[in-house]
Amino acid sequence: VRLVGSEMCIRDSDNTENIADADLRIQYGLLPTARVYMGYRYSRYKLEGISKVFMLEEGIHLGLKVDF
Repeated sequence: VRLVGSEMCIRDSDNTENIADADLRIQYGLLPTARVYMGYRYSRYKLEGISKVFMLEEGIHLGLKVDF
């Protein structure tokens, strides 16, 4: 079991005050070319002039990655 990666990014553009995107994942190698993973993802943005924060995605995700 290992921590694969985490990312936090805040960006600015013309119409948004900021965008936050974070991903934290733990994976387990089943085979040299196959891994299962579980993680948490959080994405949101805020528009200029609007006090509401819009959630794009937040929650736990599961998956299988196969390299070939």
